[in-house]
Amino acid sequence: KYNLEGFFQRLIPDSKLPANTVMLYTSDHGETAGQDGDPNFHCGVTKLEVMVPLFLIGYDQAEIDTKFKASHENLFATLLDLMQAPPSMRRRQYALSLLQAKEADLCRPRPAQSN
Repeated sequence: KYNLEGFFQRLIPDSKLPANTVMLYTSDHGETAGQDGDPNFHCGVTKLEVMVPLFLIGYDQAEIDTKFKASHENLFATLLDLMQAPPSMRRRQYALSLLQAKEADLCRPRPAQSN
């Protein structure tokens, strides 16, 4: 929390993004720092390392379902949606965009990838 608050205070000092700006922030992984006797310090599979922050800041045109359990795999489709890249121009079907995902989508199987 300390590092994250300081980061955003330096990045957005007046708490306002420039017009037409959306920021998607996430972390690649968390750290355990040897907690609970775990000898791994980096890239393990503990909850502290897998559950990372994910923020979409400055996007207020739709209600985002925060009950959807987002993953890094949702980021690319979200970025394409933010850039208004039409689905018809996408070469593959990606994981759901966070702008469209709903909690109910957690029960649907992922689409098969085609080459």
